Order: sequence, then C-alpha cells, then structure tokens
Amino acid sequence: MKFKKVTLATLLVVSAVSAVSSVYAANTIKWKGSITSASCNIDNDSADQNISLGDFSKALLEKNRETSPEQFHIKLLDCDASVGAGTVAVTFTGSKSGNDLALNGPMANDVALRILDTLGGDVVIGTPTPAKSIRNGTNVLSFQAKLVTSATSGSVTPGEFDTTANFRLDYP
Repeated sequence: MKFKKVTLATLLVVSAVSAVSSVYAANTIKWKGSITSASCNIDNDSADQNISLGDFSKALLEKNRETSPEQFHIKLLDCDASVGAGTVAVTFTGSKSGNDLALNGPMANDVALRILDTLGGDVVIGTPTPAKSIRNGTNVLSFQAKLVTSATSGSVTPGEFDTTANFRLDYP
C-alpha cells in the first residue's frame, strides 16, 4: 500500500511538471547595432524619412519649370567635433536623371526631383556636398527638394510619382 501511495504521488508530480514545462516556449530577442568611427550618430527619425511633396498643378509646373522647395532635415546626435576635421559632407544616391533624382511614375521622362543645400544651391546626385562644420552635440543638416522639368508646355504627364534617395555621411 505504501508503494502505491509513493508511486501515485510520484506520477502526480511528474504529470504536473510535464504539464507546466509544456506551457513554456523558447523565444529569442536579438539586438543589432554597430560601432563606427563616425563623428556623429544619425537620429532614428532621420535615417528613414517619408516626405510628402503634395499636389502640383501641371500648368504651373510647365510655366515655372519648377515647384516651390520643401525642406527636409538630417539630424545628427552625439557629435564629437574633435574627430577628423570636425566637418561632415553628405552624398545622396539614387536613380539619376541628369544631376537630379529620377521619378517613378507616368511623368518620369519629363520631371525630376532636385535636392538643394541650405543656401539653395543644387546638390548633384552621387557627389558629396561641400563639407559643413559640426559642433559637439546635436547638429541639424537642412536641405530642400523640389520638382523640376525640362518639358515644353503641354508635355508633362499628370499622375502620382515617387523616388528614393539614400545618403551617406563622410567626415573629411
């Protein structure tokens, strides 16, 4: 009888442990990052941006040959101005149309996106901007984007468009 009680108690404990262990599942958490020799870190909100340029009149674009520029920024954090020359240059890359970004959409052959620097000068896609001084801490690099056309009157095709630019920071 004693043997049956011990066996029954052992079976109950083993069953309870088996039931509890089947409730738990193995899960994984991965962390990812990098250690760089760069002077600054890119703010997460600046790393991947979606910028809406809005709607533009076909007639006005053909007349003015460009739209009003829309500002965008690249925010740099934790900058150490003592690294390198204390300057940063930005290189934008992407599908080119001349010196500008090519558009995806029905007007792709007639219209492009031009990036401008802080002073309103053209930024050539694939070419570094002039180096800009940085200071310790947070720095904000300001740019503008606008549509430009070489199309003659009546030849811009209306429709939605998009384009993508990647950027690289160099600390010359």
